[in-house]
Amino acid sequence: MNEKTIKENWYKIAYLIVVIIYSIKLNLLNKELLRYPSDNVFELINYKNKAALLYFAYALILGIAGAFIIVSTYRKLKQGLETVEEVIIAIITIIGVLVLIGIIIHLIMVPIFKLIITALVIIVAGVYGTFS
Repeated sequence: MNEKTIKENWYKIAYLIVVIIYSIKLNLLNKELLRYPSDNVFELINYKNKAALLYFAYALILGIAGAFIIVSTYRKLKQGLETVEEVIIAIITIIGVLVLIGIIIHLIMVPIFKLIITALVIIVAGVYGTFS
């Protein structure tokens, strides 16, 4: 990789690093939540200053950023890139970001997404029961 390639792709490298760090920390939080001695959904959501909600928000942000990277890379690929190296980097980027988004989705699904969905169902049921 030459200096030009690194300058053009710095944000993709930064995204990779951020997602790796985020995934490691999210995995640790998931293990803590699964060991937490309470089954109360709202206690789990409030655990560590609502860390589950924060990580869920980060998952959304990283997913949107990843989608932006995929779309912009695909557009460049579709317009035609100058060298074989650029084409290979573009294809690897698209596949790599798809894998990273898949990892984020996998890690956020249990237990955090489950907690948020359960809390929303309880809240909606409570509101519906109150007003009907």
